[in-house]
Amino acid sequence: MEEQRQQWQQEGAYLSLVELEAGEPCRGCGQSLLDGLGGWAPLNQLTPEQRGEYDRAEKLFRERHGDCRSHRWSLRGHRATHCGYCCPPPPMSDRQAERIAQISSSARVRKEDLDGWDLTLTCGHVVRRTQHRDHDRYTGRVTDCPACGMRRGVVTAQRIVTDLALSPSPLDSRAGWKNRNLCAVPAEHDPSLDLGLVGPARMRRFATWRKVSWSG
Repeated sequence: MEEQRQQWQQEGAYLSLVELEAGEPCRGCGQSLLDGLGGWAPLNQLTPEQRGEYDRAEKLFRERHGDCRSHRWSLRGHRATHCGYCCPPPPMSDRQAERIAQISSSARVRKEDLDGWDLTLTCGHVVRRTQHRDHDRYTGRVTDCPACGMRRGVVTAQRIVTDLALSPSPLDSRAGWKNRNLCAVPAEHDPSLDLGLVGPARMRRFATWRKVSWSG
């Protein structure tokens, strides 16, 4: 999905809020986002006519996206269903952006609550990251490699120290940080691991339903 997001960004596929409110169609599938038809009622409450319309829309969606193996989404109050793999997500409303900004500004992480981790990536480089000390293992599976300029999978993760932020002083006696480059000499690159998802169980993507709430 990261490659897909980068492609959407490069192709200008994301709609702006102004374009969404003006009725611009989805740049992934061409369908309208704001059809004004109202959401679907529970299936057991649909009239025969509504159920026929629902089944036709479902059939059309499966014909278009049957092999995408991704989630689907639609905007509240509208019926057009979009594919999580083919269709870029809609922009946030001003209200949503304001709410997220409030949450982000109130969430402050103290430096003393962070642990440092050295991550060996699939490209062979080693990068340093931090996460909250409550975690006994590094939870990320992919991260950006500054040397390659790409996202790489995490092969191994070694906890370095607690109570330090991302760039501690190498002279700090508590740290155990070594004064060395953040990126080591790369080992032989195995491109098959770049997603950082090893094993069939992690490669499967399950189709799920997701409603996206949007309000102007």
